[in-house]
Amino acid sequence: MPTKLYSFIIFPSIIFISLVFLFLYSTFYTNNSSSSLQTKRFLPSSPSSSSSSCDLFKGQWVLDTTKPKPFYDETCPFHRNAWNCLKNKRDNMGIINSWKWVPKDCSLERIDPWRFLGLMRNRNIGFVGDSLNENFLVFFSVFLEWLTWMLGKWKKKFAWRGAYFPKYNVMVAYHRAVLLAKYKWKPKQSTVSDQDGLKGIYRVDVDIPADEWISITDFYDVLVFNTGHCNNGVNKEARKLNHLIKEALQGTDIQLLDLTHLSEFRADAHPAIWLGKKDAASIWGQDCMHWCLPGVPDTWVDILVQLILSSLETG
Repeated sequence: MPTKLYSFIIFPSIIFISLVFLFLYSTFYTNNSSSSLQTKRFLPSSPSSSSSSCDLFKGQWVLDTTKPKPFYDETCPFHRNAWNCLKNKRDNMGIINSWKWVPKDCSLERIDPWRFLGLMRNRNIGFVGDSLNENFLVFFSVFLEWLTWMLGKWKKKFAWRGAYFPKYNVMVAYHRAVLLAKYKWKPKQSTVSDQDGLKGIYRVDVDIPADEWISITDFYDVLVFNTGHCNNGVNKEARKLNHLIKEALQGTDIQLLDLTHLSEFRADAHPAIWLGKKDAASIWGQDCMHWCLPGVPDTWVDILVQLILSSLETG
């Protein structure tokens, strides 16, 4: 029987902590093991890796003018207009996509869509979180969309967007959950003074998972969470939170896809003022949170896919 990847609920102590590019995904176990989970280390299987402790998240960006062009262009149907930097004529897209992430003592392979979908046959991948994980889902999908795919099936799981690949029976979908914890808007009581301008508050139950994702965990074989983009790791308090989350997850079955460090170097690769609509930047401001397509998340996809394939191939 195919390997199954179970989804693990994030424990209450960290569910409300906000962290950019620290994604969580669960570990593989065999269906033949009914009593215990077999936790796997997610290590690259490339023969060129010189160390069994290879860390794909540590390395450097290298300018490589021979780097292959992206698999997709501005015509891709998964594009959200504001992220479509090619269509929006963002400056320096050629240079932006000439930077290559080179892990220290590792080889990061470019995704092979056919190989990946073949190994993922009869499995499903879910992304849960705010718009940054939607950003990730879009990049993940565009690598695969030019293969045979169809829309619609993912809607039955109440996902915001996604794609289904019938030849492989693989679904990739995104479930929007602004917070991973349950929250509810509570309007201000009419008897309270209006002098402070407060209209209400959000009640956040940090020990209760959000309805948007807790009911779909059994359906997905891989679940990728991001826990918010209010904390981007660039200040002292944010880095302390990041460190605490890493410590809290040690010894658990939750695996970290820590993309913060490598992404912090690429302030050049945001949509910025090139948002696709006239006066958009003056109305909403620059977008320095999400990422251009194509761009840095292409590297996120390569890393995620390499980790998943390594685990599948090693059983």
